Amino acid sequence: MKHPSNEDWLSFLYEECSTEQLKSWDRHRQECPQCAQLVDQWRESQRILSKWELAPTFRRYRPAFRPHVWAIAAVALSLIHI
Repeated sequence: MKHPSNEDWLSFLYEECSTEQLKSWDRHRQECPQCAQLVDQWRESQRILSKWELAPTFRRYRPAFRPHVWAIAAVALSLIHI
C-alpha cells in the first residue's frame, strides 16, 4: 500500500487539491489506521492552534524615518555653522 506523503496530507487537510484527490486520500485514510492516526493528530494540532489568541500589543509602530527629528538636526547643524 502506497501512503500519501506528508505534503499530500497537508493538502488534504487544507483542501488544496482536486475533489478527486481529496476523495482518494480520504478513502486511504479510512482504510489505513496509521494514516488515520496521523491525520487525526494534525487535525487536533490545528484545533489547538486555532484557539490561540495573540496578546494585544501596546507598542505603536514607529517608522525609522522621522522627518521632524531630521529637521531639528538640520536646523541645529545650520546654527553651528553660522
